Amino acid sequence: MRLEKALIARMREMAPEAGVGDGAPLDLAAASQILRGDGHEDASPHGIDRLMRSIARDGRDSDGGMGNIRLRKLSAKTLEVTLQRSWRVVEQTAALRWMAAEKLLDFLISKVPPGTRGKDIQVDTTIGLMLAALNGDAFLKDSGVKEMTKLMERALLWLHEQQVLTLGKGLTVFRSAMTIHLNPGRAGFTKKDFLPLEEHYREQTLQTHVMAAYAEKGLAQISEAVRLSEEYFALDQDRFLQRWMPGRGVELRRQTTGRAWKQIVDDLGNPVQQEIVTDDREETNVLVLAGPGSGKTRVLVHRIAYLLRVRREDPRGILVLSYNRHAAAEIRARLRHLVGEDAARVTVSTCHALAMRLVGASFTGTVAETRDFDAVLHEAVRQINGEGLSRSEAEAQRETLIQGYRWILVDEYQDIGPGEYALIAAVAGRSLDDPDQRLSLFAVGDDDQNSARR
Repeated sequence: MRLEKALIARMREMAPEAGVGDGAPLDLAAASQILRGDGHEDASPHGIDRLMRSIARDGRDSDGGMGNIRLRKLSAKTLEVTLQRSWRVVEQTAALRWMAAEKLLDFLISKVPPGTRGKDIQVDTTIGLMLAALNGDAFLKDSGVKEMTKLMERALLWLHEQQVLTLGKGLTVFRSAMTIHLNPGRAGFTKKDFLPLEEHYREQTLQTHVMAAYAEKGLAQISEAVRLSEEYFALDQDRFLQRWMPGRGVELRRQTTGRAWKQIVDDLGNPVQQEIVTDDREETNVLVLAGPGSGKTRVLVHRIAYLLRVRREDPRGILVLSYNRHAAAEIRARLRHLVGEDAARVTVSTCHALAMRLVGASFTGTVAETRDFDAVLHEAVRQINGEGLSRSEAEAQRETLIQGYRWILVDEYQDIGPGEYALIAAVAGRSLDDPDQRLSLFAVGDDDQNSARR
């Protein structure tokens, strides 16, 4: 409650003249740091994001389901906040919700048998009893609430959203459930089930090469390009390929153009490096060891480009960790040379910068010591692993923090210390039982055992 109250006050202070319909960006990491500076040590980017989404749900039970604010995600750490009611209404609605939530929490705690200790303690009650608890509160009765049932529902959902309590079967009272019917007799999917999808992607790959050929013909002679497009629709596929793209069978199976393949793979000029870069195994961890000056960082950059241009991976699903900011800048520059604007959507960071972003910490304007960075690394690992949370809560928190990353690539692996190693292991999901939740790890490092650290 204190954190949300401070968050709303800060937003109002930063945009005091904002009216209904006005929007402004909110940097979650910057907001977290401001609130930490105000004494809210528990402020974190994902915690603020969770609070903002709760505020956006306030007011949806009136005026056609419109919330008090509207949120739009601009980037991984930035939200666009648009006022749909005045700041005064936002504050009043939140204050009523807090009062009701506090009363309900007191009521639920009173239902726990005396002497009970532990967490995830189950409490059974009824809507009627909870409603009676709210109606019996003098402050709520004097607040002018018209429909106490709606306030009760919103307060309970807020407590659930903020992970104060978990609504078990009671959640179906407020949210529509779905019934899932399993098809009996099907043991699982077979290769035959995926043939239509495979054909779809094969055709999509071919179309990429046809469009490239069309562009090349058009640059030389537009009439040839027009004839190519006409025959693409008039001839069967084999005749079309024999006439317009002869002898390019291997190239046509690749999900990229010949030019991109040459830049990313052929230009390496080293069979071992090419094999490493074009490794198409799924869910595989790879450690590349080589001596100084052997081109390890180049292999790492070309591997990223291969994932983007050949494997068609989402750039927002790729995380690259380097030893220092200079190395991170060099990786960005090299990657931009290979893949252009897509490089900007790949996260390239140092371990410490990633940890600070995850927990919302900043040392700007201060003299940071080693122990400060170590503390941030430890806190980031603790949050990713969901220490102190139930399994479902830990998985939800991890998913929020990891932001959809599927690949993690590490440069100069031999230089990482215990804190950085713990962070990489946590992000990669090393201790997770479910292999689908783990990231594929690709690391390059020096094979000089005298300089390498475990």
